[in-house]
Amino acid sequence: MRHKLISVLLAALLLAAVGTNAAAADAETDVVVVGGGGAGLIAAIEAADQGADVIVLEKLPFVGGETLISGGAFQAAGTELQEEAGIEDSGEDLFKYWMKASHFNSDPELVREVALNSAENVEWLQEQGMELSDDVTRGAWTDKVPKRVHRAEGGGTEFIAALEEAADDAGVEIYTETKGVELIEEDDAIVGIKAEGKLEEVRAAAVILATGGFGDNEDLIEEYAPHFADTVPVTTPGNTGTGLLMAKEKGAATAEIFSAIGYRTVEDYAWDSPVAGLAMQPILFVNEDGHRFVDESAHYALIAQALGKQGGFAYQILDSSFLADLPQDTQDAVADAIDDGDIHEADSLDALAEDLGIPEDNLAATLDTFNEYAAEGTDPKFFRDPDTLTELDTAPYYAVPVRKAHLGTIGGLKINTEGEVLTDEGTSIPGLYAAGSVTGGFLGPVYPAGGSAIAMVIETGRAAGRTAAQE
Repeated sequence: MRHKLISVLLAALLLAAVGTNAAAADAETDVVVVGGGGAGLIAAIEAADQGADVIVLEKLPFVGGETLISGGAFQAAGTELQEEAGIEDSGEDLFKYWMKASHFNSDPELVREVALNSAENVEWLQEQGMELSDDVTRGAWTDKVPKRVHRAEGGGTEFIAALEEAADDAGVEIYTETKGVELIEEDDAIVGIKAEGKLEEVRAAAVILATGGFGDNEDLIEEYAPHFADTVPVTTPGNTGTGLLMAKEKGAATAEIFSAIGYRTVEDYAWDSPVAGLAMQPILFVNEDGHRFVDESAHYALIAQALGKQGGFAYQILDSSFLADLPQDTQDAVADAIDDGDIHEADSLDALAEDLGIPEDNLAATLDTFNEYAAEGTDPKFFRDPDTLTELDTAPYYAVPVRKAHLGTIGGLKINTEGEVLTDEGTSIPGLYAAGSVTGGFLGPVYPAGGSAIAMVIETGRAAGRTAAQE
């Protein structure tokens, strides 16, 4: 069953369903950007600032893509915000972390550009009118790296709002409900794109693909990231891989690594709901045999890896004492989920184990051991931070079914640091550029740190926009 979308997406789609479009027409411009997410808007602004006339095509009724439903966070190093917070960091250190996290599978040239330009890109976002939080946080696999997660005030919604306003100020024309369907090729160069919606064809000196990944395309997930097949997608309906497929038809190469950004959620609950949020808390996970299998406080991408080894499913166990300390809206949401049969409740551990089909002795032993660890302030099994350990010994007990999920895909078109799309021979395809999650080479098989994808979106968007404008 597909994951529920956040209310803003549903509302916009419903409004579009009752709206009407003007008759489709043709257009000519200097640069056409296909996709109005974070990468597309950034590329459009950069190209317009270089003097190009720019058109953006977005298939959905609204711009934003995956960036819209993100936390608006991105990695950057050596920034003024870090300096003001007393954080010592550098682009070189960020580069080294990303490369080590990918086991040196990532394209070092691309990673270097994203890392070394990250501080300048923060300043560029602020110049576009984006307000950033003063609170720089850590979102990596380990706490032995500096805090380098920067965040737009208001999250992804305000991140996109600032870019949309900047694009409008730059004179960018945005056509929503208009889908790019086929690249136009003449004399071995890309000279435009055929579309469906408010425009039928756009002729341009340069085409930038910023169509996002393929997280909402089950067939492409099965083909390129089969270890994420049958997992819950936490993404937008625009990410169907159209840009990837269009470019491949014109001879574009793909990067070697394909995967997805591992996550976890409660199926049939919106990613930003209290119930799904509960699954993200570091409490206690047990598999279907009743055994603990991971440090529950680990980075979400690593816990997704561990969930995969358990068949993509586990139970999160909590007790009434823990639940009572949560906000009232979360308690109310849990009560509703219990009534709906989505969360299990029992007056004893034995009854909970029976309800779940877990061996009673196993679950009891796991809880006894975990509570001993919490009482002693130590975790000999996974050496979890003792400050995160909480005893779970007050009935009733609860079990939340948690499933492996993904926040979008990793991998796509092979590009160089200028945003040019490459062939298998390593030559660029004249007139064709790409930015954001439609591209590959930056991320390794396991997502390395929160905000890494948007850091890549910013740099590749700016690079593609600059280079395309030169056409």
